[in-house]
Amino acid sequence: MSELHPSQELHPAQALHPALLMIRSKLPNPQLPFVLLVVNTLRAGTLAEFAPARDVAARESRKEPGCLQYDFSHDPANPDRLVLYERWKNFDALVNHFSLPHTKAVLEAGDRLAASPTTLDVLISLEPVVK
Repeated sequence: MSELHPSQELHPAQALHPALLMIRSKLPNPQLPFVLLVVNTLRAGTLAEFAPARDVAARESRKEPGCLQYDFSHDPANPDRLVLYERWKNFDALVNHFSLPHTKAVLEAGDRLAASPTTLDVLISLEPVVK
């Protein structure tokens, strides 16, 4: 992953993580709030191994400027299926998020422990920003 800096006015395509490129392509206005719905199914028995990276990412992400919500949940019928609900003030806040060590660590852990490809939905917020 390339280092990203919040001061970058333009984000050169070669510097962005592939997920950021996909997210940006779906945002009609990158200055407005949006939601990410991330679903990751871990290999059976690896939830405890993933937990430290998940917990640090949740705690630290919630402190970031522009992070309006960052919540992990799991499917009670399949505890290895994790859902991450993220709400961001704008795309620049997400670009900054991807540059931080806790984000890199949780992405690496999720990729390493995944049983299947992660899915990512980009949704447009209908509610005003309150943070």
